[in-house]
Amino acid sequence: MNAKFGRTTRFQCDLIPKFILAGGRLVKMLIQTGVTKYIEFAAVDKSFVYTSGKIYKVPVTPAEAIRTSLVGFFQKRHLRSFAMFLSKYESQGEQTVSNNERLTRSGQKALIDAVRAFYQRHNPEKASTAEDVVGRMEARELLTALETQYGVPVVAVENNVEFGEGSLGLQIDAVPIGKMNKKVTKLIQFNDLPEGSANRNAQNSISVGDLVSKLNGEDVLWMSYNDLLTKIKAAKRPLTLTFMTPLPTQSENESKTASAAKVNGKTMSQLFTEFSLDDNSQCFIGHAMALHTDDSYLNRPAVETIEAVHTYGQSVGVYGDSPYIYPLYGLSNIPEGFARLAAVYGGVNMLRTELNDLFFDDKGKVCGITATFDEGNGLGPEKLGATASVVIGDPSYLTGDRRRKTGTIIRSTCLLKHAINRTDDAQSAQIIMPSKHLKGKSNDVFISLLGEAHEVTPRKSGTYLAIVSTVVETADPIAEVNEGIAQLGEVALRFDDIVDTYEPTATGTEDNVFVTRSYDATSHFEFESREVMDLYERITGSPLDLNMSMEELQKQASQ
Repeated sequence: MNAKFGRTTRFQCDLIPKFILAGGRLVKMLIQTGVTKYIEFAAVDKSFVYTSGKIYKVPVTPAEAIRTSLVGFFQKRHLRSFAMFLSKYESQGEQTVSNNERLTRSGQKALIDAVRAFYQRHNPEKASTAEDVVGRMEARELLTALETQYGVPVVAVENNVEFGEGSLGLQIDAVPIGKMNKKVTKLIQFNDLPEGSANRNAQNSISVGDLVSKLNGEDVLWMSYNDLLTKIKAAKRPLTLTFMTPLPTQSENESKTASAAKVNGKTMSQLFTEFSLDDNSQCFIGHAMALHTDDSYLNRPAVETIEAVHTYGQSVGVYGDSPYIYPLYGLSNIPEGFARLAAVYGGVNMLRTELNDLFFDDKGKVCGITATFDEGNGLGPEKLGATASVVIGDPSYLTGDRRRKTGTIIRSTCLLKHAINRTDDAQSAQIIMPSKHLKGKSNDVFISLLGEAHEVTPRKSGTYLAIVSTVVETADPIAEVNEGIAQLGEVALRFDDIVDTYEPTATGTEDNVFVTRSYDATSHFEFESREVMDLYERITGSPLDLNMSMEELQKQASQ
């Protein structure tokens, strides 16, 4: 095997590989807890959907909706209209915290530094007055005043976009902004580019209204339009333009409110009908973007699906063309990161542990456990005890009448010596195969592709790791993943794992023993993230606010 695939010790094969939405709940949890200090992530290259026997990239932006070959010519106009609606949609779920609000919560020093940096860029003569200005004005009032005066955000969100040879496909012009009426260069609209243009993908990374702020790293935000145009034309290719997200206008705020109102009181089926989206468009939106695993969502409130698609759209472009990220060296780095963090706060982690017994106090609440584990010191396994006011575990630890079977899942792990066909030679990818396009299946099939870019296969070996998974519906699980396996091409080595799944029989609030659900067949963490949110609320009695820092949460808990 070493000769064919490289050193076996260089493989990091997750038995349950799941991708992470860059703008999803799990990322917010990891950032909030500080676990990201111990983990490195890399983007998953692309996201695809399987339709009518072929693999297509999932279109997200209005520009992609027009270009995609996933739907017919007449459907593209309706799909673009839906994408435009999503771009203006204001989330009705978790309250979002603006960059300015985060800055005001960060303390006076961070505020002074931000104001000084703002002045240095937009009015250098006032940079020395930053501390005095912050001392004289209330934080929110100051930030609003600066943005009103200069017309640009204090906390700028900027996006570097590389352009190759040929037309950039951009129409830009000088526009006055702020009370000072100073002119900046703004993206007015996109020009159509030929099919083979290297700059078509670049258009998907930016939006009409963005401000041109840098050229090859040089600040050009306040440069005159004619001078900037001259510099762009003279620049060697490839060149990098940096675009700044502008301040929202009043009309944009109103349109977001209106878009939210359009969703309320309707089922997703009714909303699809309003946009004249056909079955094919509905299928990839519901399954590949909202990440539903069956079609029951069509008869549920539309807001559920729109919120999910909104999160998907917000995740695209954060780290690449795909909305997903994955830890370097595999998912084991996430629990390892939490173990390190727990140690900082005085926690003890027992790895490779066999749970023996639970102990309860007079009120029926858990108060301790005994477990058998081997420290690897040559003394063999030991049975030790620990006090615990709360016990959380998955069904493999907490068995018996604390769990009930929900089904069976098959996961087929395959080693490949090539990229998957029709994925533009993606080094990593997710492919969702909706059941609507599969023979004899009621549940979707999921394909995850990883390789050396995520350090899960040996470097320079040309080896890929693909996992095909689905919920088992028949007595022949292997046959149920055959259509997924067929998309992989030639498989060099294959392992099939068929496991039962479980769910808890009780909420856990009565005895403080909380059992989680088994991992499902999906190739993402969205369902597990929702369970963590629910688990937190059951344990603490209050919902988890993902916009609060760990320090704020600890202060709240101590009050």
